[in-house]
Amino acid sequence: MRSPDATPSRLPDETAPATSALLRIGALTTVAAAVVVVVLILDLVSRPIADDYSWLAAGRDRGVGGFTIWFLTDVTGRFSNAALMGATTGILGDLAVPVVPAGLLVLLVAATAWLATTVLRVTLGWARREAIAGGAALALVATAALVIATPSIYDAFVWYNSACIFLASLAALVAVGAGWLRLETSERSPLRPATGALALAALLAAGFAESTAAVAAAIAILALTARLVAKRGGARLIPSAAVLAGTLVGTLIVFFLPGTFRRLQIQDEIFEPLTLGGFVKGTLTGGLMPWSLVSTWRVVAVLLVAAAVWAVWHAQLRRHARLVAASAAFLAIVPAFANAALTMYTVHSVPYRSQLVVTMLTVVGLGVVVAVGLSLLGERVRARAGTVSWAVAAVTVLAVALPLTSVAEATFARHGLETFRDADILQQVDGDGPVEVVPAPLLLATTEATEFGFAGAGGTSGWYFGSIASYYGIDSERIVVVEEQPPGYCVNRDWSRFIDGRDLAGYYSVASCTDLAR
Repeated sequence: MRSPDATPSRLPDETAPATSALLRIGALTTVAAAVVVVVLILDLVSRPIADDYSWLAAGRDRGVGGFTIWFLTDVTGRFSNAALMGATTGILGDLAVPVVPAGLLVLLVAATAWLATTVLRVTLGWARREAIAGGAALALVATAALVIATPSIYDAFVWYNSACIFLASLAALVAVGAGWLRLETSERSPLRPATGALALAALLAAGFAESTAAVAAAIAILALTARLVAKRGGARLIPSAAVLAGTLVGTLIVFFLPGTFRRLQIQDEIFEPLTLGGFVKGTLTGGLMPWSLVSTWRVVAVLLVAAAVWAVWHAQLRRHARLVAASAAFLAIVPAFANAALTMYTVHSVPYRSQLVVTMLTVVGLGVVVAVGLSLLGERVRARAGTVSWAVAAVTVLAVALPLTSVAEATFARHGLETFRDADILQQVDGDGPVEVVPAPLLLATTEATEFGFAGAGGTSGWYFGSIASYYGIDSERIVVVEEQPPGYCVNRDWSRFIDGRDLAGYYSVASCTDLAR
């Protein structure tokens, strides 16, 4: 197999020039970059919510090492997640909440660009400079498509607690994929230190989340099967075997650490025992339905990826249509069920945020399937790739504008309210009397982040009193929740902007009560 550094031979009638392909996805890249920048800004203005208060307090009081040990024994066995949160809360303190999600988003784009660049050099033989530019463009498109398709933008990209698990795991998974592809396509022997590093990286990626392990194992098994079917075994099986071995070992470590047993014990006290019927229902609804293709933005996400892939790769798709389509369909479906199986076992449900990893694979996989179909159409249709790209870019703006606007409104409004509340609480903690706390709901319908008050915005949980009390260093019994109108805010219960059950901005708004009364 050709090395990425080798000088390729082009097929002039089948492979379009790289510069032309880049021009075709120029509009998509511009829109995608705008989406990513908006999410990055939201990361930088985010404030603590839900579990974040507990993690910040533990990092401050226990330090990096103490936090990590406590997390692995009492909270969960996700060792990579524990190390990341321990290091960031212990070193950065409160700055971890805005900085870490933003940094992880940048890492995801960088890892995806590395993977896409390698693919372009290996499959299309692009020159180094062209491949880097094309890889960056495809990375931005893939990330923007993920923002559009993910069930909860806030949970996936802005919430510190969730980002340290699933956004981190996705970035790690993509980096492992890029490293695996480099070894797979290298002309050097796979038996070298890089293979051990790949296995270690796969182990660490599996230490973030069950969904990462499910996806990595599915890809490795598919690669091994393809090698064996093609009768190209031997040393060429080593990179895929290294990924599979690292993933399995990492998963076993997670499941046998004390924190996992502790979490299972707590969950069993909350949820009913898992039954076959409940498992099937949870797998189908939690594993596939939340990002099924019945919603406009998810259709657009697939078309966005399809247009970008088609613009740069249609010749190869046409030549290997069956293999590419079958592989993409496998990756778009199988890991979803594996993720649902593992998360249903550990938490008896499939949370929105656990679907981030498989959502990206599903959108990209189905996008490739659509691109294969487009590549099989007539020459006249293929010649209109630029027009299709512009059309998809325009629809993308319309599809993502409302959900992303709602998330932006919610994040900025909560930032101001949280700033007011933090100053108000700090004025009260030195006394002995009750500490009045104003609710600061997230303002979104589709989220699992919890706050005080207002059942529709997550409700009030007993553990949350302890979480925020530990952060401010007070007794949780001193906390008194007051549902009053903070300065500059008004309770807004207008749900007219409900967008197909997703990312609704409601409850607190920055509008004046007088304006709302009109």
